[in-house]
Amino acid sequence: MNDLPPNVTVQIKGKTKTAITLTTKLMVSFGILVATGGFWSVILTNVTETAKIPPSASQQSLEQITMDALRLNENLRGETSANTSTLRQLRYAVSERGKKLVAVIANDPGLVLKVSLPDDIRERFPKELQSQLEQKVELEGELQVLHVDDFDNRKSFESYQLKTKDNQLFNIAFADKKPQLLTGSRVQLKGVKIANNVAIQSAEGSSFKVLYSQPTGHTVKKVAVILMNFQNDQSQPFTPEQARGAVFTNSPSTNTFFKEASFGQLQLEGKIRQDGDVFGWYTIPYDNTDCTNNWFNWTLAARAAAQTAGIDLTGYDNFI
Repeated sequence: MNDLPPNVTVQIKGKTKTAITLTTKLMVSFGILVATGGFWSVILTNVTETAKIPPSASQQSLEQITMDALRLNENLRGETSANTSTLRQLRYAVSERGKKLVAVIANDPGLVLKVSLPDDIRERFPKELQSQLEQKVELEGELQVLHVDDFDNRKSFESYQLKTKDNQLFNIAFADKKPQLLTGSRVQLKGVKIANNVAIQSAEGSSFKVLYSQPTGHTVKKVAVILMNFQNDQSQPFTPEQARGAVFTNSPSTNTFFKEASFGQLQLEGKIRQDGDVFGWYTIPYDNTDCTNNWFNWTLAARAAAQTAGIDLTGYDNFI
């Protein structure tokens, strides 16, 4: 049981016995694992077995530093006079904990939800540190759905962002069910926020509500292509015209692919030029390392660079 693949789906009965060791009752099958499309599932029957699932390194690390921060905070509150050493240690623990939460939220939002501090505990921390702690939020805005291709690892996935009325952009991570919605849908959600990231349990249930679902049908998408490079690599491997051809005008191109796949129901064009809008090159203030954790910040930086250069990005449905 301890050797199951990381994406195994199991039905869990019982509760966590301690903060570190997860002890559960698992309803498991005769032992048949079915691999489909790179994912694993367990065929469930009524055979009950007690199993112990060892916590991951990230779980152990987050739980430990959370306990450290709670202990230091209570020590600080119990001291009769200001103790700069305890406060300094608490500042460090809170800062490191925040970095760890940001690092894992995209791939393991369930862990972030598990270790998140209740509001009454968060309020016990010094005011100067509360802004660095996660907080429960209720947000409303326009959902943006991004399709991400990871060519190095030969996989693809959907990523979700929420744009609020005041133009704040949050990266949304679902621990369980993800929404089957298109960009432009309006939603309300409840989750746990750390920096510009929000962890949500599921798109099904009280934490997620659809206010408007963007319909399918014949659609012309206004698309802006933003060319970016990095502070440690400012090469420009292709021209803006080559990018325009690859996305909009060549045969084949991204545009012709979508036209064919949708039987003519979807096509791409620019807001300024019907044959496609391409902007850049822009150098963003990042190195081209750690794409897994930095790609979202790269997209924000590329948009910011284009806007700084005087490009009006309003009115576009999608960005590439």
